[in-house]
Amino acid sequence: MKNSPMMICANGIEYEPLKYTDKKVDENYDVYTITAEPLPSNMRSLLPASEKHMDTYVTMMTNKNRLKYVILTLSFFAVSVILLAVSVIVGFKQTSSDASILQRLTAKPKHNTNITEIKIQQSLKHGEYKNQVYPAYVTRTPCINECWAYAAFRFRAVCDQGFCHCKGPNYDPLTCLPHVDDCNMMVNTPSVAVAKIKGKQQKLFTCKSAQLRHSKVHVLSIFGNHRAASTKVNISGSSSQPKVLVLVNYHPITWDIRVSCPVELEQIVMVSFNHLSKTRVLLADSGSMTKPIIRRLFSLTGYGQDRFGGHTPELLKNIVGQFGAIATFTGASHADNWDVNFNNLNGSDPSST
Repeated sequence: MKNSPMMICANGIEYEPLKYTDKKVDENYDVYTITAEPLPSNMRSLLPASEKHMDTYVTMMTNKNRLKYVILTLSFFAVSVILLAVSVIVGFKQTSSDASILQRLTAKPKHNTNITEIKIQQSLKHGEYKNQVYPAYVTRTPCINECWAYAAFRFRAVCDQGFCHCKGPNYDPLTCLPHVDDCNMMVNTPSVAVAKIKGKQQKLFTCKSAQLRHSKVHVLSIFGNHRAASTKVNISGSSSQPKVLVLVNYHPITWDIRVSCPVELEQIVMVSFNHLSKTRVLLADSGSMTKPIIRRLFSLTGYGQDRFGGHTPELLKNIVGQFGAIATFTGASHADNWDVNFNNLNGSDPSST
């Protein structure tokens, strides 16, 4: 307080009211000090009103923030406990089945190496072979709960007793491989042809028609050849009638055909869907051999295993519709070399020749 003229209040005490100021006061000014005696009745606090309210507000906000942090901490702890409990429960339920799942995944695929009798599907019920049984090597695909290997709708596959079971038309229920008329596709059964890529023999998907002796149509089908310059087809063996050789590819392929006498080719048919215009045939000159007719067929393709997107049933139907019954079908995913021996039409293994 500055030493200035005093004011007289009603109670007879002379004083000047205290006022809050931000201005710096000269140190030489006299300042009154207030003792422990009671303050005048009109003075409740020495703090300015705004500063007093701010102090209260700061205290309130501090307490509020502390409460917020406590609530967040407790919530995080509760969620962690719940997640931990769920993980323990799920892990406990799966423990009992882990051993069996691991055993199934690491076990070798079950192959029935014995000849198994498989009845021809309903597609043959009106044909002359409706009462015949079709011998085949059965190779089934294992599964757990769901048949993910054949998940596409056209297979209509279910997991039945640990193996895929396909209910779609034109697919064998046990193997899930294409089955059109009497062409029941099988894996690595004896065939007229052997496929190789960079010298390594490939897995084959094959079928033989019941009309083998009366049909002259033979199909070789691949997805591609790993961008090789060409795919060679070496044809040998004896033949009582000219053959129709159907060459199927998805990616652009240059087919290099080399025929040994006395085999005679009546027609060579190139089949593709997206790359038919980029597919070519090179035919080596074999002297006296009559040159075959080169034809093209626009069609969906497949090499006998459709789980990766092929359309083998549609391909087979289109070929039959254009050229008649198929004697043999041999397919592989990739090949840069085919060895075809028509002496193996009786069922011998071409890899042994």
